[in-house]
Amino acid sequence: MVPSAGDLSYQVTGLSNGIAYNNGISTLTWRHDGISYDSKWYFYHVKIGEDTLRASGLITPQGLAPVTALQRTKADQSVRFDYSARRIRFTPGETDSELPAGGAWDRFSALIQLSALLAAAPERYPPGTAVRIALTGQGDVAPAAFAVEAEEPLAALNGKTLKTVRLVHRPTREGDPKIEVWLGPQIEYLPVRLRITQPNGDFAEHTVQQAVAVTVPFYQPPAQPSAPAAIAPAQ
Repeated sequence: MVPSAGDLSYQVTGLSNGIAYNNGISTLTWRHDGISYDSKWYFYHVKIGEDTLRASGLITPQGLAPVTALQRTKADQSVRFDYSARRIRFTPGETDSELPAGGAWDRFSALIQLSALLAAAPERYPPGTAVRIALTGQGDVAPAAFAVEAEEPLAALNGKTLKTVRLVHRPTREGDPKIEVWLGPQIEYLPVRLRITQPNGDFAEHTVQQAVAVTVPFYQPPAQPSAPAAIAPAQ
């Protein structure tokens, strides 16, 4: 059950090359029409530059099926999911990996996939369980586990207290970041807070300050022409 379309803005604090900052802003633009999605999480700070995630793909009964993804930083990386060839293709480097049978997700699509899974059946993910998905990295794809931890109230939305469910992905490979996300039932399990910590201790923590629902017309299949009326038999 994917979240409704919306625009969210976040206050960002963090540490970059040993220098702390606390006045960053990021925006999450989440769009889908029930058939496909195209969304972006944009962040720019004068001290660290741009770190933007963008992803597009299809909405399926199992959740999101990403088709393309882009991480724009000092070194851009794009990912394309080729379902017919069962391959995931990475640029730059022009490397590829096998697409796992159960699917795979880029880092942005993974966050919304987690939202969809918990929104559809929160009772399946009590504290102590883990959500296991395949996650793309720097030129490859690997299994990832997001451990579900205890519910945690957070101050967000400019002074409100939101109920959240915290999930933590602890890296198993050298060089991968630690990912912590707090999903909020009051905003359809979209991220209330996201914290990404690099191996050197640098981190960025995004806390939602505004969330606005956006109306997007859902795809409607073309109307089928009416069957012709039966011709009355000649008298």
